[in-house]
Amino acid sequence: MTATATAAPPAPGRSSSWPRSGDERRLVLIALIDSLGSGAFMAASVVLFTRLLGLSAVQIGTAIAVAGVAGMAFAVPWGITADRFGTRRVLQLLQLWRAIGFLGYVLVDDFTGYLVVTLLLGLAEKASPPLTTAVAAATVEPDRRVQLLAYLRSVRNVGFTAGSLLATLAVLAGDRTALLLVVCGNAATFVFAAAMLGTLRARQAPPAASRTEAGAPLRRRPWFCLSALLSGAISIHRPLLAIGLPLWLIGHTSAPPAMVTVLIAVNTVLVMLLQVRFSRRSDAPVEAARQLRLAAVMLAGFALLISVSAGAGGWVVIVLPVLAVLALTCGELWHSAGSWGLSLALSPERFRGRFLTAFNLGVNAVDVTGAVLITAVVLPAGMLGWIGLAAVLAALGAAAVPVSARAEREAQQAAPLHHSQPTP
Repeated sequence: MTATATAAPPAPGRSSSWPRSGDERRLVLIALIDSLGSGAFMAASVVLFTRLLGLSAVQIGTAIAVAGVAGMAFAVPWGITADRFGTRRVLQLLQLWRAIGFLGYVLVDDFTGYLVVTLLLGLAEKASPPLTTAVAAATVEPDRRVQLLAYLRSVRNVGFTAGSLLATLAVLAGDRTALLLVVCGNAATFVFAAAMLGTLRARQAPPAASRTEAGAPLRRRPWFCLSALLSGAISIHRPLLAIGLPLWLIGHTSAPPAMVTVLIAVNTVLVMLLQVRFSRRSDAPVEAARQLRLAAVMLAGFALLISVSAGAGGWVVIVLPVLAVLALTCGELWHSAGSWGLSLALSPERFRGRFLTAFNLGVNAVDVTGAVLITAVVLPAGMLGWIGLAAVLAALGAAAVPVSARAEREAQQAAPLHHSQPTP
């Protein structure tokens, strides 16, 4: 995909990241409505599935894990399909698939039904974010792609938070009808997203010439794949915030349990406010790689600060987690910007669907395995576990720039094979 035209300069006093074109504003609206539904569903789903359907935490976790693995297996095939038939068209299909899947939850009354619906949803979930990135990248000139993605992420955080707050009404009501309305509302947001995607005016790159090209571009790009794995490993900030931090503070320190909620809220607000600022100058591979390096260093700092909080008391047990979360948040912000910039810079336009879905597999793998790594390895080892994690993250940071440089040279050498001219 390519951008349709050069956008006009931003109005005085307005950020250069502010959506300028109609396509950009439509993407912002899609992100807001989509995240409202997703936030509401996430907040209400635990009550729906545990209290009303009687599912156990183990059953829910098993279904989510199976769906995650299935989604990873189907992500690149979806990307290949997008390259073949058009990214926007395939993303519309995935959004409608997700709408039907969430409506399926209305019919679920036991674990088998829950497993089947969650598995079917999983087949579409992992491919949707990278294909959304590809569609968004097509709406702006290359030097504004990361800024737009950062703006969309900030909007999604706002929508997700607002949706979670709205869902509390259904949770407080506590009856099946109110909770199922949340599920149906979430499904409706995907239908809305599919319809709005059809109104975008960005042009698409020509499809892959034949089915024989399906995997060849990726097989010729080992350094790209290594960059994807490296970026994925740094994305461990996600389970660190959601699982590692709460379990450590509650089980290994004297910090008040309520502090966990406060720290997660601080992270959420900072991401909403600072993602665009942290994403400047991220479009060039070398700058994106440096941001990945900074992300790894900040996450290593988080691990070291957390490691010494167990023996702390008084005001120190409050200050150390706060500083740790600030470091983690900086790492999260730089990782998002760096991974967007690097993945887009290294992916040929003609094969962007498969390259972005492949790049995202590293993040998907950490989503599936990160919780196990933290709970089975890091936390039981105590301070040594955190120090070991910090050492691994520091090594990843040291490798980010040289690995990305090799991947960039590899992309330049492969460019003649990937080159294609856009068509209206």
